[in-house]
Amino acid sequence: MKIGLVIFARFDSRRLPGKALRLLAGKPLLSHVIERAAAVGDYSIIVATSDRAIDDRIAAFALAAGVQVFRGSAEDVLGRANACARSFGLDCLVRICGDSPFFDSALAARMLTDARPGQFDLLTNVWPRTFPKGLSVETIAAEALGAAAAAASVDEREHMTRHFYAHPQRFRIANYESGNPAFADCSLAVDTESDLARASWIYERCNGKIPTPPALVALAQKWRPSIAVQ
Repeated sequence: MKIGLVIFARFDSRRLPGKALRLLAGKPLLSHVIERAAAVGDYSIIVATSDRAIDDRIAAFALAAGVQVFRGSAEDVLGRANACARSFGLDCLVRICGDSPFFDSALAARMLTDARPGQFDLLTNVWPRTFPKGLSVETIAAEALGAAAAAASVDEREHMTRHFYAHPQRFRIANYESGNPAFADCSLAVDTESDLARASWIYERCNGKIPTPPALVALAQKWRPSIAVQ
C-alpha cells in the first residue's frame, strides 16, 4: 500500500498573511510541520499547494526542504487532494494542515497501522472532535477520496473531507478519541498573530520535543497574550 503524508498549505491568509513561512522558534512554520510529518514514519511527504503564482514560494520552500510538491486548485481542496493522490499513485493519504506545527505524529502512525485496505474509508479524530484544533489527523483511502470528489457539491469541495461527514452512510468512518472531550475547546493551530505568539511560547518550553496532547493542552491553558510582551 502506497501512503503519502500530504501537507495542505497556502501562502495567503486573511488573518495571518504568509503564515506558512512565518518564523516559529527560528524556523518557518511549514518547516515544523514537515518535521512532524517525518516523525510519523518512512513515508512520502508531499506539500499540496495551489497553482497560483502567490504559492510559488511555498512550492520552492518545500522542494528545498527535500519533500515533494503537488499543485492544484486553490478553492477546490477536495479536487486538489484527489488529483494529488492520483498523480503520486497513492492508495492512502494522511491529511495534514500546514498551520498545525503540533499535530499528533504518534496518532497518525497509529492510524496508518489501522488503515488496512478495504476496511476503512476514513480514519479521523474530529468526528466528533475530542482533540484540540491543530492536532487534527485524517487518513483517507484514495478510492474513497475519488468517490467523494466525483459526488461532492461545490460547497463540499472547499474542504477535503466535508463530503464524508455530510454523508457518513456512504463511507466506513472510524473516529479516535482523546479521552477528554474538553480538549476540543483548546486550539493549538496557528491562524493569527496571537496564535503564533502562543505557539512560540509553547516551543520555548518544549526543549525541542513536542509533548503529548494532554501536556500541550496544559501549556496552552497557561498561556496568556500578556506573557508574550513581558
